[in-house]
Amino acid sequence: MSNNYLENNISKADLHIIKGNEFYKNKKYIKAIEEYKKAIELDSDYALPYNNLAGVYYELNDVENGFENAKKATEKDINSWTAWLHLGNFTYLKNDYNKAIEYYDIALSRAADDDSKNIILSNKASSLLELEKIDEAEEIFIDLEEINPNQPDILLALAQIAEKRNQYEQASLTYLRLLKVQNDPVNHISLGNCLYCMMMENIDISNILSLWLEGFPDNAQALHTKKTFENLKSEKREQGLRASKEYVKELFDAFAESFDGVLKELEYKAPYEIAKAAMPYLNKKTTVLDLGCGTGLCGREILKIQKPKKLIGIDLSSNMIEKAKKFNVYDDFVIGDITSFKLRKKFDLITSADVMTYIGDLKDVFKNAYNHLNKGGIFIFSTSTTENNSDSFEMEMSGRFTHGINYIKSLAKNLFEIIDIKRVILRKENNKEVLGVIAVYKKID
Repeated sequence: MSNNYLENNISKADLHIIKGNEFYKNKKYIKAIEEYKKAIELDSDYALPYNNLAGVYYELNDVENGFENAKKATEKDINSWTAWLHLGNFTYLKNDYNKAIEYYDIALSRAADDDSKNIILSNKASSLLELEKIDEAEEIFIDLEEINPNQPDILLALAQIAEKRNQYEQASLTYLRLLKVQNDPVNHISLGNCLYCMMMENIDISNILSLWLEGFPDNAQALHTKKTFENLKSEKREQGLRASKEYVKELFDAFAESFDGVLKELEYKAPYEIAKAAMPYLNKKTTVLDLGCGTGLCGREILKIQKPKKLIGIDLSSNMIEKAKKFNVYDDFVIGDITSFKLRKKFDLITSADVMTYIGDLKDVFKNAYNHLNKGGIFIFSTSTTENNSDSFEMEMSGRFTHGINYIKSLAKNLFEIIDIKRVILRKENNKEVLGVIAVYKKID
């Protein structure tokens, strides 16, 4: 269709909408917004540009502007099911799930075809799930699954419903189905968590683990779960000297956005305790290296006490580092592993909050910290502790490691003077307190 034909037979407002749609298709959202707004300037009573603007704002996660334009679209055209769908979606994002359901029901009454209705029903069921109306949500998702058995959103919802009911074996099998159509790291992590819960309840995971490894033999989460499972069956619970770099990177890349919120729920105290222990060693001239900096929780606590001369963060997860950058706390970052990184600089203070829980044998961590400290430098770290074997470390059912007090002390030999080892509650897990230590070591020259 030629441009001349369009210009002669389509309104000017529609021309801008067509241009906006093309920009939207190519994810040029700002330009799409400009075109839709031009269409509104030409015809303010036309519902379509408002509706399309709502779609763009949804992609940009701009809830307020999206909601406002969806509302205007319903006012201009009360029969537009997509406008009511948008209104429901933005209301859902505002966590007003009951109201979202009202909007979805209106959209259902306006939608003409089954495909449109199925989209709306899926969103309505998600709202019901948030309201813990599990039976109602499940009924809808099961109906939708019969229509499209390989739809990722539906399979994810059914897996999550099984988890809510503590039906971890059923959830695991559903995640395996989901992974065949959506090989996503978060789905692998969720499957691993289900197998962990099964182990906690003494349910055999061998069959599901075999299916997982058969489908994804190189997946870091599957391999780590296998290592954990084999360790639990072994008389010596020290197999696997560390979680693989691939496992740790994938885990934290996946949960970087939600990380801070999850730890808040766990009443996570390690960064605060480490900053408190660091207080005597902090001044305007102090240079600090934060091992496993994550989203910058430790750095933020340090900054509350004293802004050091230099604060560098190192982490395996690039996504965690990107999140940390938003807080403008660190002077620089390094993507690297705390057992093997090599920097040209040395530091007055090195901190490490709960990173060692993913490493069993800590010798390389301590040697590397020693090599990157200035004369008389301080190393402050936290780790979860085990009472079963004070002279060594253990891999727990969770796939994380705990360390014995005597083992932690032995690592100081010929490297550090032990200034303090303080027992603390690091966080809560499954409503139980996780015990550990905050240790302060001083480099021996």
